Amino acid sequence: MKAKRVYFYAKSHDIHEILREAQIKNELFGLRAGSHSSNEVQITRHLREIKGFNDPCPADSAQAPRYLVWMESCNISYRKLETASGEVRYIADPTNNPDAILLQPGGRYAPQILIAGELSSTSEAKAAKTLFAHIKKIIEANFKKIKSYHIGPEAMQILAKGGRLTSSAKAPQEYDLAKPS
Repeated sequence: MKAKRVYFYAKSHDIHEILREAQIKNELFGLRAGSHSSNEVQITRHLREIKGFNDPCPADSAQAPRYLVWMESCNISYRKLETASGEVRYIADPTNNPDAILLQPGGRYAPQILIAGELSSTSEAKAAKTLFAHIKKIIEANFKKIKSYHIGPEAMQILAKGGRLTSSAKAPQEYDLAKPS
């Protein structure tokens, strides 16, 4: 299946409002995607409670944390991986979790620099399709679209004041999202 994606710029308040509204209709759960030392990873109904969720974003969106998000009826599965050193790691990702979607919130790198975020899904599972469509609809209703990005209200303020909305703070500014004329 072709991946479905929504790209956006949002400060943490913008993204929390989207998730708050999304949770009115569905009970949502989440955890930080990726490699963990245990399969007993913190699962929460409030992503802001996950360690690191509100931390400043890395300089590049490719390095930013991603979170699996799913509805109550989903059980999370981990891929077990043994490293070359013999350490066992547990991988939480969409591969074994077709009912979950991925959220990479992006966010503040510096006071006037926001890193792009992304909502994505590659699953054909009904639960993932429903959740993706629900959150996408909320983003589209509350964010302003500029080119292929949706811009949250607080992110729009940064853009209006000449701040940078970018996928990488290390990239030249000519690659940033430009303020509409």
